[in-house]
Amino acid sequence: MAAAETDPAAERALAILRLEIDAIDNAIHDLLIGRAEIVDRVAAAKGRSGARHPAPLFRGGREASILRRLAARNRKPLPLEVVVDVWRQIIAALTRIQGDFGIIAYAPAGSGRCLDLAREHFGCRGSLQKAPSIASALTALEKGRAQLAVLPAPGDEPEAEEGWWRGLGGGPGLRRPASPLHILARLPFLGGPANEADGVVVGRQAFDPSADDRGYIAIETEEPVSRARLKGAFEKAGLLPVGFPAKAEERLARGRSVQYQLVETALWVAADDPRLRSLAAALGGAGVRSLGGYARMLAPAPAKRK
Repeated sequence: MAAAETDPAAERALAILRLEIDAIDNAIHDLLIGRAEIVDRVAAAKGRSGARHPAPLFRGGREASILRRLAARNRKPLPLEVVVDVWRQIIAALTRIQGDFGIIAYAPAGSGRCLDLAREHFGCRGSLQKAPSIASALTALEKGRAQLAVLPAPGDEPEAEEGWWRGLGGGPGLRRPASPLHILARLPFLGGPANEADGVVVGRQAFDPSADDRGYIAIETEEPVSRARLKGAFEKAGLLPVGFPAKAEERLARGRSVQYQLVETALWVAADDPRLRSLAAALGGAGVRSLGGYARMLAPAPAKRK
């Protein structure tokens, strides 16, 4: 059988295009080397800062700002999903130049969506731990065996572990002492059509704000509080509730119990924000706990044309 004939002109055109791709690859590689050198200088500057505690390696707000800026300038034919995937891998890989950090993911039976999210978002080259339960992941964080955990979003956890978020964060009028653990992000950062999250990132560090964040606030009361009353109290305190994703109950001695309601707010609120004290007063001295928050996720959108 005769070999298929080739078009010399087409082959020459393809060869030229491949040379252009090689040149672009070299330019990208040079820029990545330059970015890595700057990251190395950032790590050195952090080491000279004199801070009592090392700066956290995961900067959720900074990462969100980078991806939003790139999304705003993106255009066809490059899909936004590719931009997010590529830059997430760049950020994750080059962050490790500053130092490695352990990540643990909720993975009952050794698999699950949280494990996939951790791999997709952090790259996790050999440093990813698997937790059989949410409680064991939180214990690993508290004991310093991991710096970040990827867990089910509040309200999506298994029934046996409902209310896992109750012990996070800090605020006024609480039975529990303030915790070093906070919700730092929601995943995936590029949401689906409904812009819903599958998981959250929890860590032993303060929340890193971006220019567009939402917050999580837990309310602790002895009696159940209606959503209408909660909404009114939040608005009176100058806060805007945008969702009530979860609630839980904790049984105490002598038939008493504590009710917890998780409220999502339009803005992230720090634990020392005076509006939390106003909120506690509006709810008759309820415990109020700021759990952290997340940078609002990107929604898929058509790329721009020039």
